[in-house]
Amino acid sequence: MKKKHTKLWVSTTSIFALLGTVCAVGWGVTNSFSPQINTALNLKTFDVVTTGETGDTEHFKSKYKSDEELAQDERALCANLEAEGAVLLKNDNNTLPLDKSTRFSMFSTSSVDPVYGGTGSGQVNISDAITIRKALNEHFNPKCTNTTLFNHYNDTLKQYRRVNAATTGGTIDQYLINEAPWSEVNTNTIAQSWKDDFNDCALVFIARSGGEGNDLPMTECKDGINGDYLHLSQNEMDMLAGLKQLKDQGTFKKIVVLLNGSNMVQLDFLTKDTYGIDAALWIGDPGTTGMDGVASILAGDTNPSGKLSETFLNNTKSSPAAINFGLHAYTNSSAEGMSKEYKTSWTQYNTSSGTNECNENYIVYQEGIYIGYKYYETRYEDFVLNQGNPGDYKYKEDVAYPFGYGLSYTDWSYSDFNVVEDGDHFTVSVKVTNNGTKDYQDGKNTVEVYVNTPYGEYEKKNKIEKAAVQLAGFKKTDVIKHGESQNITFDIKKKDIASYDAEEAKTYILSKGDYYFSIGNGAHDSLNNILAEKNVTPTNSTSRMDAEGNKNYVQKLHLDFDKTTCSKSEETGYEITNQFDHADLNKYEGSSDQKITYLTRNDWMGTMPKTYNKLKISPKMWEDGLIATDSGRKNIIEKMKKEHYSHIKELEPMGQQNGLSAIMFKDKDINEDGESWDKLVQQATFDEMHGLIANGFHQTIEVGSLNLPGTSDENGPQGYTKTLVSGNSGMGYTSEDIMASTRNLDLVENMGVDIGEDCRRASTNPDDPKKTAGLYGPACNLHRTPYCGRNFEYFSEDSLLSSKIVEPEVRGIQSTHIYVFTKHFALNDQESGRYGISTWANEQSIRELYLRAFEGSVLGGGAGVMTSFNRIGVVWAGADYNLMTNILRKEWGMKGAAITDCSVFAGYMDIAMGVLAGQDLWDGSGSAGTLVGYEKDPVMVHCMHNSTKRIVYSISHSIAMNGLSNNSKIVPITPFYLILLPTFTFIFFALSFVSLVMIFIERKLVH
Repeated sequence: MKKKHTKLWVSTTSIFALLGTVCAVGWGVTNSFSPQINTALNLKTFDVVTTGETGDTEHFKSKYKSDEELAQDERALCANLEAEGAVLLKNDNNTLPLDKSTRFSMFSTSSVDPVYGGTGSGQVNISDAITIRKALNEHFNPKCTNTTLFNHYNDTLKQYRRVNAATTGGTIDQYLINEAPWSEVNTNTIAQSWKDDFNDCALVFIARSGGEGNDLPMTECKDGINGDYLHLSQNEMDMLAGLKQLKDQGTFKKIVVLLNGSNMVQLDFLTKDTYGIDAALWIGDPGTTGMDGVASILAGDTNPSGKLSETFLNNTKSSPAAINFGLHAYTNSSAEGMSKEYKTSWTQYNTSSGTNECNENYIVYQEGIYIGYKYYETRYEDFVLNQGNPGDYKYKEDVAYPFGYGLSYTDWSYSDFNVVEDGDHFTVSVKVTNNGTKDYQDGKNTVEVYVNTPYGEYEKKNKIEKAAVQLAGFKKTDVIKHGESQNITFDIKKKDIASYDAEEAKTYILSKGDYYFSIGNGAHDSLNNILAEKNVTPTNSTSRMDAEGNKNYVQKLHLDFDKTTCSKSEETGYEITNQFDHADLNKYEGSSDQKITYLTRNDWMGTMPKTYNKLKISPKMWEDGLIATDSGRKNIIEKMKKEHYSHIKELEPMGQQNGLSAIMFKDKDINEDGESWDKLVQQATFDEMHGLIANGFHQTIEVGSLNLPGTSDENGPQGYTKTLVSGNSGMGYTSEDIMASTRNLDLVENMGVDIGEDCRRASTNPDDPKKTAGLYGPACNLHRTPYCGRNFEYFSEDSLLSSKIVEPEVRGIQSTHIYVFTKHFALNDQESGRYGISTWANEQSIRELYLRAFEGSVLGGGAGVMTSFNRIGVVWAGADYNLMTNILRKEWGMKGAAITDCSVFAGYMDIAMGVLAGQDLWDGSGSAGTLVGYEKDPVMVHCMHNSTKRIVYSISHSIAMNGLSNNSKIVPITPFYLILLPTFTFIFFALSFVSLVMIFIERKLVH
């Protein structure tokens, strides 16, 4: 009997020990990932306790009286963005607008499943989206679409559907075109539906979707329905050929194509008129109500005024950037190909980091400044002028529709065009006339000014590249009635057309020589106007010029060499000079004589990029950032401290009792009354600062000593969304490239206001004081190629356009007291290998393209940025002091916090190195390291103090302060699982111990 008891106690000991161990492990894991758990479960983490008089604590009020008023405004706003941003590409014989009696048959599987937005963190909720059928029925006649055909696609052919990438981290083979075979569409039964009726217009959708985690497939088509994602599949070509045959037979009167997506397909099928297409409209990703704007254009209720935000191509792989798109592994990045001295370190690093990609891949931006139209137009000019070894360049084989291009239902003309130099800017004036004669020709026009700047011996000697034309400024008119005109005036800053001289002046310069300012229908039209002013015609250029230019649309000014006007920050007065020699292999001291040949217009054929796939990791690359072993990490940290903080000798006070609260600083500028800000932050303990900095996964955590409430922070490139972490979402707006194509700054600012209002109304829990106070977005990376998976989140291929559009959006969002993290800062222009990839580029391209795109978001009052996964050279972006402090803080004067991209499983995004560089907040927890051990380190505590101050600044100026008074106290609440798990751990181990004692007692009794 006693033996049975002993066996029982042995069993219970094992069971309780196992349960205790499981609870202990769960306790440790949940404690490490509590930010993510709390966010996903919408758990309340603090209470607000207020005593005494409070007064009105809604410090930052809504502009709307009700949710219904906001919703109504948003739905109209999204439709207007689409109506003003969609671009009319082709309109043969004035096909559009269509008569209101038009009857439609809609073709392709995407006609029943359009792309409304991309996938990933920017994915929007389109559950109540306006369908194209509903929109057409409202703008034309009710029941104007072919229901039989629609149902056939929707039901019978439902196995054929475009397959989009997974929400995040999908594989590249998940992008499938999967169009239905024409033979299964053009059946006798279904064809009868359009033979009998619905044959005024064949409305064809050509749709593509992009998403986070992977770029688009570039392989050739093999199976008829898939392959290169930006080429037409065979089934799509068969569909278009079948429709052309039906049109030739007289069945269909018109064929109109809607190009649906932010990754534009190769358009040679359109420009070569292979399929008899009468009209084509690019609609991007229209968002929740954008289809109303599309139908409005088709019906003539809106005169299209959108201008392309990128170059649309006849050959999607023709740009220099496309040659190097993707990633390559350093030849010695694997343990097998590595010298013995680094093999052990590499193995340790990749084992601890949880990913084998974080230090082995690289990309080279060999093309320099020549992405998008800056390549195509510049090579065209040099071909026309027969200079720079351009080769036998055929512009129209590459370009379908130029950047800035867009048709209208009316004819526009310009007069009295004038550009006057005035100090640090130019004043532009022009008269815009609508030459139309019909009511539907009333509309808006975008005046775009392009500039051709001098490219002479100084520029060639100092390797300063110049685009033949670059966007200098723009302005959208009001609605101008047919037969009427509007005079407009606007300014162009000299800094917006300056070039960066990384060799001689080491700052921005204005070259000596003639500057040609031009207006036209896009970059190419403007360049031809400039060539005309240079006395070049199709005749005297031996037919190299493809169209006659108009000298009346050009103004020429002569400027002297100037390296002063643009050499200091207009925001801070900081001296602008080289910051990125470490990102250029030709200047980086650790390159081991590896060199990059950058593309130059001085020798096109001799410097055209080739795939750089032979780079190797040098010892210094390991030392400077590719390795994260304990010794390597400590060496980098000590080097940063010595280089940037040698003046810091004393330990910053912590845990002080200064009687201050975050609410007292809601109206204070961080650059003013600095002593008070410091006293506020000095109330925080080391652990509180550490906790705040390290735990920013879709939130900030509360800090009791500062009476700082926790917040929720969510995604928002196309509007506020909680797609990834549960909960509600706001209006899903158009893709960012459509926003940019509107060229309407007022419209974009209004959208920013409404996005902020959506955040205000979001709630994790009705009883929870935590507010959605921060937004991950908008996004300002560039359309370096058409194949980037996240182009729908990015405005343009042009940096100035991106900067000018993001500025009013950020201003609008922040006017509602929502703080903004503009992402992904910087040089994150592809998804392939994004974790830790080394991005090599020269200073001119980094500044003129990839940083300029973000500048408006900060100079326009932006609170902060989200840094990128990639490295600048070999230094992770968030740990690059030159980027995070010298550029963001000293040059641009950014006041708010910088958050990382998701750092949960990214060990190379080291928290100590990041804090030293000026990175403030980590979007996650887990493997990014710890600050524990630095409690007595004056430099690290100083940097933590600065990071905390910037985070507090962002929060204290947000709606997180609503509901708080000077008498409010923040009382943290421990999540239930962090109470239950340690409790059960103790209980189970205690029971296990009791059982063990009972075993001992039983055995003693036996003996």
